[in-house]
Amino acid sequence: MENFGQELIESCYIHKPLTYIPENSFENFRKKEKVLDRKVLWTGEKELSAETEGECWPEGMAQDGDYAFYGNISMELSTDRENWEKYDRLRFVIRPECDGVYVTEVTVGLWNDGVQKIPDAYGREGSHVVTLRNHEWNDCIWEFGSMPRDAVIHLSFAFRRNGREASGGERILYRVKEISLEQTGHRFRDFGWKCDEGAILYPATGYMTSGKKTAVTAIRDEVFYIVSDDTLTVSYKGEPRKVLFDNQDFYVLDFSELKTPGRYHINIGDKRTPMFVIDENVCEAAIWKSINFLFCERCGYPVRGRHGICHMDVVARHQGKILPFCGGWHDAGDLSQQMTHTAESVDALLSLAYSKGPGLEGSMLKERLVEEAIWGLEFVLRTRFEDGYRATSAGLVRWTKGYIGDSDDVEARVHNHAVENLFGAAICAHAAQLLKEDERELAHRCRQAAIKDFEFAIKRLEEAGMELPVFWEHTYGLCQSQCDALVVIASSRLYALTGQETYRNYLQVYVKKVLACQETDEKLPVCGCFYTDESKKCLIHSSHQSREYLCVEALTLCYEFLSDAQAAGQVKKAVLLYGKYLNLLMENANPYGMIPAGIYHEREVRDKENFSRIHLLAEFEQEKEHYLNQLRAGKNMGDGYYLRQFPVWFSFRGNSAISLSLGRAAGMVGHFLNDDSYLDMAREQLYWMNGKNPFGQSLQYGEGSNYASQYAPLPGEMIGEMPVGIQTREDEDEPYWPHTNNATYKEVWTSTTNRWLWVLAEVLREDEKK
Repeated sequence: MENFGQELIESCYIHKPLTYIPENSFENFRKKEKVLDRKVLWTGEKELSAETEGECWPEGMAQDGDYAFYGNISMELSTDRENWEKYDRLRFVIRPECDGVYVTEVTVGLWNDGVQKIPDAYGREGSHVVTLRNHEWNDCIWEFGSMPRDAVIHLSFAFRRNGREASGGERILYRVKEISLEQTGHRFRDFGWKCDEGAILYPATGYMTSGKKTAVTAIRDEVFYIVSDDTLTVSYKGEPRKVLFDNQDFYVLDFSELKTPGRYHINIGDKRTPMFVIDENVCEAAIWKSINFLFCERCGYPVRGRHGICHMDVVARHQGKILPFCGGWHDAGDLSQQMTHTAESVDALLSLAYSKGPGLEGSMLKERLVEEAIWGLEFVLRTRFEDGYRATSAGLVRWTKGYIGDSDDVEARVHNHAVENLFGAAICAHAAQLLKEDERELAHRCRQAAIKDFEFAIKRLEEAGMELPVFWEHTYGLCQSQCDALVVIASSRLYALTGQETYRNYLQVYVKKVLACQETDEKLPVCGCFYTDESKKCLIHSSHQSREYLCVEALTLCYEFLSDAQAAGQVKKAVLLYGKYLNLLMENANPYGMIPAGIYHEREVRDKENFSRIHLLAEFEQEKEHYLNQLRAGKNMGDGYYLRQFPVWFSFRGNSAISLSLGRAAGMVGHFLNDDSYLDMAREQLYWMNGKNPFGQSLQYGEGSNYASQYAPLPGEMIGEMPVGIQTREDEDEPYWPHTNNATYKEVWTSTTNRWLWVLAEVLREDEKK
């Protein structure tokens, strides 16, 4: 923290973005690799330019501006089915000259016409986005890894026309030169569970004092040592534990007994890790960096070096009222805005700030968490039209000039849906409770909003039931049981806040609906898991997003408010059963500690409605066979059940929110049952994100070691960003993490960060209690 502490001060405690220091980045390591062979593809220099005045939506873009940009300017290089398998990577040099533009990028595309066609059906393979420094020559590398390239016919460089901010100039210009292929002495792995030979995989930042501490390696030796970096003496000596997983041998190094804070190295054989820390505050720098990411994603706020006061011309209209829809945080690597994602980030920030975790009380960190949360909370409150309707989202993949009524505007979606109002009610009620001493007036506003939004939600639920939102709403994947859980969560929060019996009545009614959706047959491997509704046809599953914790959160929140002893007993049994389900998943987990995505049944493939809700942009009839193939790539649990390490998925992939949501659920179970083993499950998901994964890569940019650039084409790379997550290849169930920046798996999303913060809040709350 010493060097980082100075940088934190220079950023005015994240009131301007942290500066990127690349020493420990994947790209920096790779640029130092010796080049053994090179093939020059093009040595010239080409200039590409376009005017930004008078831009209009090109053919194929939504003419209302929703998720639309102004096309590309591009250059292409054709090849005669060349085999590029000898080479590891493409190298090229680009200089943007775009006046008034804060962030620029290039999309490199490759077409392969060999055994496996590239791009794939969903565009996950075959293109790579690089963030560029404006007015400088950028030396760029695209690592190909295992991407098919046996018959390359086409290479392109495309520059998106992303609209104009108020500061943007009227012309964009790029210069491209020096394109070549390179062969290096080391081709990095991007697929499978196997450890690299000689690698020791561990969370690069370090471990919390409490709980399990393990690392994973393929190195065979009789003993390993934990050596103090301060005293150069052995602090712990242990025997590696052999683990067989996926027909491969792994060795787990367990030093959980070491609880002395300090700086350490792992030694096994002739290998030694860089220094890491054991400390209760080991995540402090990572928390600051998460705040930095959210700060950079602020909408309607001038973020230095990123953007000005943006999207003032995005508005929502309802019954003659016009509401500015700028505020909160941009959603991802694009500039979309989702009220629910902002609300969830608010709750995660406040949950951590008020967790009373080590080092938080009375600290600048707590104050900054609360400050950032208030920025988002103001947006959540402002999206309300106060009659049940609220502005919910806007699809933005461009900058806008700020004039309301010109051609680059887009309107936010406006709905009166129970789900959005339930989220608003639950999160505002929680905020009112947490902020009542420190921000009394704001807490009062939150209280009033929560009461009204709950009324609106219940009225709409009774009139229309649960309604699917518009396709691009990020609550689209929710199901009936999760909607019922939201009623329980919101009414529990409101009962705790107001003490009014009305809310206790609602939570007691709706918790029975949630309980009716749980599998209770202990002979089945899915016992404890929840179904989408009371018909119990389909289990709750997710693809790239997840709110797996909602049913468990509902049960653990309402328990103390139940007046019926029998109902309380049923709730406790339900949490116990869900805990057993988590234990079953962890018994089948990979050696790195990632919680498997869940257990599926073959009959689920027949449910078109459920399929369409979860798997966006995927054709049901076309993908049914692939659905079954993915199930059968998992572990056969008998009677048509299969356990998957990663979800069944198609167009949208990435497992960060999946594992973190399960981690949050585990933390809740751990608190409820007073069982530390579930807190260990939660910690393991944090460690996976920080480098204890098969690729030894920290998934938080700028934190730990070996972190890589990610897909953030419009805001640009941001210290603290986290991606949608590690994916799989085709129908397999093994991790695949190519160095290709593309959506969705490499895209940075606020939902990943808020789930990471939520898990940390659960873990630190437990540690503080002890």
